[in-house]
Amino acid sequence: MTMKRTSLTSGQEEQYRRLVADAARHGASLALKKVGLDKDGLQRLLGRGDQLKAALAELIVAKSRELSISDKFADEEVKSSYAYPSGYK
Repeated sequence: MTMKRTSLTSGQEEQYRRLVADAARHGASLALKKVGLDKDGLQRLLGRGDQLKAALAELIVAKSRELSISDKFADEEVKSSYAYPSGYK
């Protein structure tokens, strides 16, 4: 059985971009406070900006996948019909 994927709307795409941009701004502010970089440390980080952007993009992809999966059946258990044969030791 193949599930049909529906296309994103332009409104959804824009909302997603805003969400990621807002998260990046918030995360950057939080990170600057928590990491405690000095002037030289921040300059070294800025010099490796492409690496930071790539790492953040990978994280965004992974988390977007994880958080977009439905957990509708997460708490359900199904009885198994499998059992050991009688006389098994």
